[in-house]
Amino acid sequence: MRRKTIYIIVFIVLLAATLFIIYKPFTPQKAEFAPVETKKFALLVGISTRNPGMSKDIQNMETLVKRAGVESNDITILTRSNDATVGNVLSQLQSYADNLKDGDYLYLYFTGHGGQVYDSNHDEAAIHPGDTLDETILLYDGQLVDDELFNKFAGFSKKVNIVFIADCCDGGTLPALTGEKSINNDFNLAEGLDISKLNAQIIYLGASLDGERAVSKPDGSVFTSALFGVCTQGASLNYYNTLQRVKANVKADQQPVYMELSSNGICEKINACNSADAQFRNQPAFRK
Repeated sequence: MRRKTIYIIVFIVLLAATLFIIYKPFTPQKAEFAPVETKKFALLVGISTRNPGMSKDIQNMETLVKRAGVESNDITILTRSNDATVGNVLSQLQSYADNLKDGDYLYLYFTGHGGQVYDSNHDEAAIHPGDTLDETILLYDGQLVDDELFNKFAGFSKKVNIVFIADCCDGGTLPALTGEKSINNDFNLAEGLDISKLNAQIIYLGASLDGERAVSKPDGSVFTSALFGVCTQGASLNYYNTLQRVKANVKADQQPVYMELSSNGICEKINACNSADAQFRNQPAFRK
């Protein structure tokens, strides 16, 4: 009798548990998604020809991009004569364009010499009326025209964030630096500057105005050294305010420039800018 009672109790407990499982009210579970990891890459390009501070510049910028969260394996440095070529730079940019997604970062840096060539497609006048020259970056085997860079930038996914720093002069130096012609002799590489094609958003920091020289010294170029100093002195400033401090430090030598570019337009006046989104514009320069 006692054993029978135990069986009955066990049966009742199991029946109750089964009914609870069957008739338990359904409660939707909150969906949890793993956060999408932001990828950060850096391409640092340096030309040593008549640029005594090149090695120090690259060293300083490598430090800054690491502070921004770029891992060592994701930093590409092109400084040798067989590396820092037009083809290699464009190929590397294409690789980034193919692989970076919305929200990812690319830090693009150049230290060396720049120049100007005739603007055969007249896109510069769309930005600055009366400007009849394209700006170029001088690499070991030729000149990289700003139109070519724009075409590569146009191939990036929407909302890829590009910080482009160019420590070079924009005129007056090319004839003395190389006797070779650019591999792109006609410089007619873009059909025109159609800003609506630009998916990425770009913050550009330039060492000098068009037609102005940028100063290089054995202990580093003036602009890059000042940028490194401002960014490592503890102040948490966005890129625009960082550049204002840099500008104050180098005003005796050159006039750095700030620019934002996106499909929203091209902007150089920060108070009226809406080219880059607020999160990108307001983030501390070279900080995680």
